[in-house]
Amino acid sequence: MQSQRLAAPLRRLTDAFEAGRLAVADDPAALEPEQVLVLEIAGELGEFVSAVQNVSGLEFLAEELEDKVAADEFAAVDRDGRRHPYERQLFLVATDYTAWQQLLGLWRRFQRDEQFPTGLTAFRHLFSRLRELRVWDDRDRLERTGVLRVWQQELAQAPADELVAFEAELWLRRNEQRRRAALAQLEADLRAAGGEIAQSVLHEEIGYHGVLGRAAVAGRGGAARGPVVRHRRRALLPRRRANRRSSGSGSRT
Repeated sequence: MQSQRLAAPLRRLTDAFEAGRLAVADDPAALEPEQVLVLEIAGELGEFVSAVQNVSGLEFLAEELEDKVAADEFAAVDRDGRRHPYERQLFLVATDYTAWQQLLGLWRRFQRDEQFPTGLTAFRHLFSRLRELRVWDDRDRLERTGVLRVWQQELAQAPADELVAFEAELWLRRNEQRRRAALAQLEADLRAAGGEIAQSVLHEEIGYHGVLGRAAVAGRGGAARGPVVRHRRRALLPRRRANRRSSGSGSRT
């Protein structure tokens, strides 16, 4: 069942990595291409985060607990044979090509039912309970967070040439070179859309890397959907909304 479920996404991701490597093959200064992946697990997997640290090139970014879903093949069955809904856990990890090849090697071990190396047994549990594997994309950044709806509601009457202040949260990367590259890409995207970055804010102690900037109303869709999607944790939010939230509940945008 898992082989059938995961064959297509594994192939698509492998093709994406190969395409990324070809794109930078002639640039010796380029960083190795990487992807931010969403791994949706049936139930909870507590030991996975520590296992990620044992794979070079794989970086844990975040985890979330999702609402319960209807019982399916992953559901727990009680003694009366009843299947119960269960919670899903999302792991978000960044992986480069080298780490991806290691993950594929672990996947082949799982398929052959072979023993896993010390410190990596959590990946066996992950593969057995992996409901979905995909790239972090607009579905996560715009639809799940409701950001697109906020833009539409708050800026519907704004002139197309108005520069709107915004706040965007980036993935906090351990590698400073990766961090600078993500910021430079976002800055290039905004310039192309007629906007700019006003300030970069970094608070490593709370795991936050964000920017304040301005973007044209007419270009907000392009900026929000640009190629920096793989580096940006949350999409561009109108700053006036962020101010209202921080003055009310104190929650982070």
